[in-house]
Amino acid sequence: MLGQRWLQEEFEFHPQVSWQVDSYGVSSGYARLSHDVGHNLQMFSKADGAQLEHMRNNKSRVQVWRPAEENFGRQKQILSSLIHQNQNVSKKAYCFAQGFFVDVNYMMDAPLITNKNDTKYDFDKIVLAYYHQLNDQLKHERTNHIFSPFGCDFSFVDAKLNYAVITNLTKVWNELGFSDDIELVISTPTRYLQAMKELDKKMILENSTISANATANSTSAANNTSNATKSLVELGKIESKKD
Repeated sequence: MLGQRWLQEEFEFHPQVSWQVDSYGVSSGYARLSHDVGHNLQMFSKADGAQLEHMRNNKSRVQVWRPAEENFGRQKQILSSLIHQNQNVSKKAYCFAQGFFVDVNYMMDAPLITNKNDTKYDFDKIVLAYYHQLNDQLKHERTNHIFSPFGCDFSFVDAKLNYAVITNLTKVWNELGFSDDIELVISTPTRYLQAMKELDKKMILENSTISANATANSTSAANNTSNATKSLVELGKIESKKD
């Protein structure tokens, strides 16, 4: 709360989003405190395998959380969103999508070859896999609007590299015609919150605690019908913690 006060006094800025992506679970008490300090959205990334499966099956990855509802009713409710790149549990589920770990501090997917004249060019296949990943996620959402993280701890140290990857991603995405189905935009958690406020969708209500295991496995996809309207995916840049 002191931090919130300092930001307000020094910069006249009041954060609306609680960013708790690398904690092992989220308690009902924390959800209540997030509401009390003025947050309208809390984002976290870790839940155990059973809860991940439950969220997928019930399309409740994004939900209205009502902590201690038996005591407070709707007074403490807060929009909550689980960030989880299903294929990336071993690489941190709240970081880059599969195939895009190319950063000064994350070179697991390097070299990322974007030159179509190179004999080892396969960037279009990486983009195709990302398209399928997002489609799978959208099948398990109550809206056609999702936040996809594109960064990690201590990433974007050399931002030119990261933006070059994003530029090539959106270019190939459009060339392959995926933008007719899913639109990619560079975004932030705050912009995502604003977009969710504008959606008229009934969210799952939750009043329990989200627990997590360090080795939790993501669940397999279920077959569902796709969204009838064009979907929007917001690429969320995670700034370096050094900034």
